[in-house]
Amino acid sequence: MRLPKSFARLAIWSKFSIRTRIGIVGLILFVPTMMGRISDLNESRERQIVAAKNELTATASRIASSQHEFFASLESFLKTAAYIYARSEKRGAGCNMIEAGLPVQANRITNLSIFGEDGIVKCSTLSSIVGMNGKGKPHFDRAMATSQVTVSDYILSKGKNEPSVLVTFPIQSVDPDVRGTIMVSVGAKWLLQLIESFESKLGTVFYLVDSQGTVLAANAKQQELVGLPFPETKIIKTILGADGGSTFGENSDYFSFVKIPGTESRIIVGINETVMLAPIDKNISRAYRNMIVVGILILLGAWGLTEWLILRPIREISTAAYRSAEGNRYPRAGTRTLPPEFRSLAKAFNAMAESFETKQDRLETVNSHLNVLSMRDPLSNLLNRRALETALQEAWRDTQRQQIPLALMMIDVDRFKQFNDRYGHPAGDDCLRRIGGVLNTVARAYEGVAARYGGEEFAFVLPHTSAKNALEVAEVVRLGIQGLSIKHEDSSAGVVTVSIGLKLSAAHGINRVEKLVAGADENLYSAKHQGRNNVVNDSRFRAVVADMLAS
Repeated sequence: MRLPKSFARLAIWSKFSIRTRIGIVGLILFVPTMMGRISDLNESRERQIVAAKNELTATASRIASSQHEFFASLESFLKTAAYIYARSEKRGAGCNMIEAGLPVQANRITNLSIFGEDGIVKCSTLSSIVGMNGKGKPHFDRAMATSQVTVSDYILSKGKNEPSVLVTFPIQSVDPDVRGTIMVSVGAKWLLQLIESFESKLGTVFYLVDSQGTVLAANAKQQELVGLPFPETKIIKTILGADGGSTFGENSDYFSFVKIPGTESRIIVGINETVMLAPIDKNISRAYRNMIVVGILILLGAWGLTEWLILRPIREISTAAYRSAEGNRYPRAGTRTLPPEFRSLAKAFNAMAESFETKQDRLETVNSHLNVLSMRDPLSNLLNRRALETALQEAWRDTQRQQIPLALMMIDVDRFKQFNDRYGHPAGDDCLRRIGGVLNTVARAYEGVAARYGGEEFAFVLPHTSAKNALEVAEVVRLGIQGLSIKHEDSSAGVVTVSIGLKLSAAHGINRVEKLVAGADENLYSAKHQGRNNVVNDSRFRAVVADMLAS
């Protein structure tokens, strides 16, 4: 039973394209699965970040609310104590009540003091501070000015030498007849207990800071910071300038903060994202490493198979193609060691190479002929102007390199327009053809280069020559053309003649080939104006010409 062609091709592909098949299929099956896993982990990470930030804000608000409730209860205590003191003071026994002591420890108060109207401590549960002056203290002055409860910034209690905050209340607010203030000191340990009553998750920190940014209380991990400025110096101004919000600190820290109502203190709750996300980041890193390792193993396995079954055959055929491109006349790709799929390709290439070689031989023959034609003027059989420019440049380079003289003749047929008008263009073409023959003969004899410059103008390059030799050759050319005896009734000589402008590279100011051409052209112009049928070179060589003609 014969299988359909599509099944046969599929079988061949499965058999010989193992690297491609395993690599692509393996990656298709493996990579999306791992990427899905990584995507899930990243989404879980983002959700965890959002949940943590929301929880920070809620926790800061709850702690601030608890602090507010604490200070509210403290305010009630102060008002009650102020009322009791005022009643006792009217009987002259106010300080007796204070000195006898109040149940302050039950309210987390370390001491209670009474200030007179002059700001001096009259009496206190802590006798060591009696006589101290409270005026000038911001919380004291604010309480006197507003007649409201005020909370101080962080201070170091002079009585017990521990961090404290002072809560002040004017007595006249409950009894106008008694002037003075009542003040209590609240230890930071109580604030710490209040903060630590809230659940602390991995990487979470709590701070209570005053209006100057000093840490009043912190959770156990941060106890060494109590009494010091808030460690995140770059964001403390932002925190102190707002009643609440969130901000990013240094080292991947995120903080939520809330101002405690009725005070200038703020609760700050922070979390370090690096610490919080360490477990999930570790899982993400592991997933990436697994994906990379397995992907590399799949690719290495596919590479080994493809190197033998696909790349090696392609390399052999490519090498044969490169040899052909480099000019190897008989490049061939071997077929015996190649897989069946590549044998037909190698045979096709070999056939193409043979066909290409045959066509290349024909093309080289045609190009050689065209190259000859492109360098020759078809009428005079001399070099054309483009070929002349190339030859002149080469001769000029030799002249400069070897410091040898170079001569250039510009040759123009005298009154050639009148010749064409009288005898016709066919006769003119025949005239130019015969002149080309003379120039070609002289060039072979004197190892020069003759070319048709354009129209009835010709050029003759004579390398390795002296001034005298150049003049002799110029005269040979002029006399040779005159000797053709081509009838020309409009010429003073009665036959076709030429004028020649001669220029040598040794002449003064000739430092470029363009100047050599321009000089020869100028001398040709002079020859035309000096009667035609003559040779004109630079003035310093005319004596040589005169002597040569006289002899």
